[in-house]
Amino acid sequence: MITLTKATEAEFDRYRAFAESDEGPDRTTRQEIDHMLPAGLNTKNHHLLSLRSVVGQVGFLCMTVIDRKSEVEAFVLDLVVFPEFHRRGYAGEAIRELEEYVAELGLNRISLTVFQHNESARGLYEKSGYAPVFTRMTKQIGEPS
Repeated sequence: MITLTKATEAEFDRYRAFAESDEGPDRTTRQEIDHMLPAGLNTKNHHLLSLRSVVGQVGFLCMTVIDRKSEVEAFVLDLVVFPEFHRRGYAGEAIRELEEYVAELGLNRISLTVFQHNESARGLYEKSGYAPVFTRMTKQIGEPS
């Protein structure tokens, strides 16, 4: 059973440190975290949530509230389950708990972005009822600067 709690300052520091230590191609980097949360835990409309189970903290979920033209929605920026807790169902439970959390905020839509090559994440979200709404395509021309 997962519960979502607002992250503490110490947990925010752990989130940033984790980003530094695990910067794979799909991971949020510390620089991205500093950009997403310039005022840390006090950044307006942003929620850094700690994923907790009976074994303690197992990860993080970072989301923001976006005011779209048609409605206000929650947008998941990052979902982290620490490697030692992978494949135990925590991410799926976190998504279900997020739906309750978002409903308590008075919102009725959650969106997110998932990389096409990240089959496990795509499977998780599809199993949880998420569906693609558009495809963004890119082509690298030349060396990145």
